[in-house]
Amino acid sequence: CRRLNKTPEPRLILVDEAHHILSQSYLSILQHFPGAVVLGFTATPQRMNEGGLGAVFEELIESVSTEWLIENHYLAPYKYYGVQLADASKLHTKHGDFDKAEVLHFMCKTWGKTLDAEIEIRLDSPQGTLLGTCPISAMQGEVAYEIHSTNVAKAKGEHALVLVFKSPSGKTDADLLNLEWLRFCR
Repeated sequence: CRRLNKTPEPRLILVDEAHHILSQSYLSILQHFPGAVVLGFTATPQRMNEGGLGAVFEELIESVSTEWLIENHYLAPYKYYGVQLADASKLHTKHGDFDKAEVLHFMCKTWGKTLDAEIEIRLDSPQGTLLGTCPISAMQGEVAYEIHSTNVAKAKGEHALVLVFKSPSGKTDADLLNLEWLRFCR
């Protein structure tokens, strides 16, 4: 991005891992070369964060399925084992991303040592309307990480979202938890 003024204007910009296209570094390149045709490639077109690909791309062209690739001997058959953390089957999409108005579930990942804790999901202030509470069980490092989840009430209108981290024991002399990520989904 530092040398855009010295770069000749391209007619075509190819973007691999295009689900990152809404980051500021990508956007500054696209804004600097508004006449270029932009073609993006990604295996993850629907993201719960960052916004949808429809903000940059006019069309989403889907390729062949994994099943087709296996049947035509481009991929080896496989068995996939996973844990369903949230049901996204009923979510709708807008501009290539999940419709955030349908978010009804909170998930987070903690790691390492944690105390018994809870995360309150509230509107507008630490004392605001309570949408949900996510319990966090104490860990002493016996597992690398744990995924926690809870349902949240639907909210209407625009609000500030406030997460309140609490220790039911009232303990304040140690770290409460190590939070790696959080997300809202259906």
